[in-house]
Amino acid sequence: MANPTLRWLPHTSELLGLLLDLPAGAKPEEGAAGELSYLLAGTGDVRVGAWIGPGQELSAWRARLVNRKPQMTAEVGATLCGRPARRQEAALQPERATGIVPDSAGSVGHLEHRVPAQVEVAVAGTLPNGTQVLIAWTVAADRRDSYRTDEAHFIASIRCR
Repeated sequence: MANPTLRWLPHTSELLGLLLDLPAGAKPEEGAAGELSYLLAGTGDVRVGAWIGPGQELSAWRARLVNRKPQMTAEVGATLCGRPARRQEAALQPERATGIVPDSAGSVGHLEHRVPAQVEVAVAGTLPNGTQVLIAWTVAADRRDSYRTDEAHFIASIRCR
């Protein structure tokens, strides 16, 4: 494999109980909502995420992607924190949204939001205490080949505390 495109820095998430490498320059956002805890970080073409709590399995991940009309690969076996896990990939269609907003002078303006076609890789498993965990790597589809070494690095870097 080629050399990584990104520089990586180790990160400890006390909230999730995980040690993982994040792209240098990415400022992680961590929080909790009810029984769910999460970490999100991104830089340039790449986003990473981790969610811990009930329901964090591949079926829930697939349901969250349904509006992007994903083309899914088959689930395959994987390892997460040294434990058996499941892995799946989704090719996501581009998204575009336009909104109308008034400005301070009373004129109407437009906001446009575009997300390119992406590939998202998810790995779901359980922590040693039985809590469900879902990890995701998202990259612009046209840049995926450039980041394959980084994808492998990120997923391999995840360690349970």
